[in-house]
Amino acid sequence: SRKRTYALAVAAAAALAALIAWQGYRNVQVPLEAAATAKASREALTPLLDAYAQDEIKAAAIGDWVNSSGNLLTELDYLTPHLRPEPLDSDKFKAEQDVVLTKLAMANRELTIDGAVKSNDAIGPIENRLRSADYEVDRGPVAPKAEGGVPGYGVSVVGTIKRVDSAGTATGDVP
Repeated sequence: SRKRTYALAVAAAAALAALIAWQGYRNVQVPLEAAATAKASREALTPLLDAYAQDEIKAAAIGDWVNSSGNLLTELDYLTPHLRPEPLDSDKFKAEQDVVLTKLAMANRELTIDGAVKSNDAIGPIENRLRSADYEVDRGPVAPKAEGGVPGYGVSVVGTIKRVDSAGTATGDVP
């Protein structure tokens, strides 16, 4: 009977040791199995992720392009009240200070303007209005208008303008 008690005790101890070993094995194997499953999923999705990476690169390039160039319509909407602060039919604005734009080009948030004014005296007030509207003005050549220009406007002027924020850096956003 003592032998039987010892044999049962040894069997119980062996079963307990086997149970502890099994639990330890499972505690190690469960994360390894999850890692293997995740690795298999990742390998299966790699071609799709590579295709998305190319799309993300293209989208980032488009985003950079959009952010580096201004919106011409928004810029014109902001610019026109500063070129001519009153409507055409208003008597409040002197026609001598008027400008007619004959050419407009926009590159990298910088507008190049070709225009015609009635006289040289109109250029200063226009530049002052643009500067007060946070534009950096760089006047180019001013010349008497050749034939075929805008009737009544005898001086042509070329210049570049760029809207700047209060810190002095170029911007294309509407304040």
